[in-house]
Amino acid sequence: MIGARSLLDARSLKFRAGRNLGPGEIRGAALPRRECDILVAGGGLAGLLATAAFGSAGYDVICIDRRSERSETAETMADTRSTALLLPAKSVLSLAGIWPEIDKESIPLRCMKIIDANGDCEINSVVEFESSEIGREKFGWNISNKYLRGLLKDRISGLSNVSVLQGRLVNRVLNRDLEAIAEYSGGNRIAAKLVLAADGRNSAIRESLGIKVIGRDARQTALAFSVLHQFPHGDTSVEIHDSGGPFTLIPLPDLNGGPASAVVWIEASEAAKDIPSLPKCEFNAKITKRSCSIFGQLKLVSDIGAWPVLSQLANRFAEGRTALIAECAHVLPPIGAQGLNLSIGDIASLYALLENSDLENRDFADRLAFDARARQFAAFKRYIGVEALNLASSWESNAMRRIRTRGLEAVGGIGAVRKPLMRSGIGSEFDIVH
Repeated sequence: MIGARSLLDARSLKFRAGRNLGPGEIRGAALPRRECDILVAGGGLAGLLATAAFGSAGYDVICIDRRSERSETAETMADTRSTALLLPAKSVLSLAGIWPEIDKESIPLRCMKIIDANGDCEINSVVEFESSEIGREKFGWNISNKYLRGLLKDRISGLSNVSVLQGRLVNRVLNRDLEAIAEYSGGNRIAAKLVLAADGRNSAIRESLGIKVIGRDARQTALAFSVLHQFPHGDTSVEIHDSGGPFTLIPLPDLNGGPASAVVWIEASEAAKDIPSLPKCEFNAKITKRSCSIFGQLKLVSDIGAWPVLSQLANRFAEGRTALIAECAHVLPPIGAQGLNLSIGDIASLYALLENSDLENRDFADRLAFDARARQFAAFKRYIGVEALNLASSWESNAMRRIRTRGLEAVGGIGAVRKPLMRSGIGSEFDIVH
């Protein structure tokens, strides 16, 4: 426990540990307002991880999830994605109490290959990065989103100081000197010493605080699915740059006795719209060619998920006692495993802040604003880097492809560049905790 104290008194509503509350269970304007140390608005992976981490640290936490239990189950079952958790994530996963299970069920990422292709899926050059080059056994771990979400839900359900309200939506937040008041479905209110806005790229909280965003619609679609392949992946992640966007294979545990990988394929939206409906044999032939046959023949073994590719950055990461985290603060294309890992960085940074601050003090909002500026700068660096890589990967002209090839060869061949690039790619404890 790190200085947490219960703010719930006899006038407040107290619920059993981790119990999900149905939409019809709280009614009426006469209900007393609830109070807590930390309110997490959002039940995605980042919101659940923040809930588990701060709940495990001893804070009284309420998590509000817009999805009902039924719709959440449907969305989770339809999620074909996996997440590459980079090395600095381990501290937050340990804090959340789920690291031992992650370590047992994930696949290590020990090598990364970046392949430049010529526009017809023929390889121009290959740059290979080994974790041993920077004195690490691995770059991180890959795990399915379904499994990660299940771990977090189980952990939260066992915490007596955490409540989850499902089927609710936080409409707005009002900041005061010593608390923030969150108004959610039906006019109900929760007073929290700290609100973590994790309600997504179209955040109602961000809008209610008047925080603007910069960004662009890349006019690309990310297709996510799992495949079996002929040759073992050897704990290697492969990112292939051709045209339209990168095609990335990330190691998975063996399926049906054969080697498997998760695939994230970014393609121009116009070109991508008909791909999921291709006959399976045609689809398999297409993805085998697009992968440059690096692992031999590929065979689809899952549903195909599709998501629009956007880039977005909030112009402030905090307002009063409200901190913006995850896709409420920053949205990046699914390249280089930066998305959820940047969100985990938000949680780590805020945890460090709370270790060295008192939620009861009037100067807490000033400390939160300082933390927000540091997080925003770190996110901006990632935003620029991922945007540049995505643009380079989508180049169509031969001249621009040649520039990309020469740049990749230069990066791979200059030792003074390789190691800093690898360290920057995985992040460091100093990037996310200050």
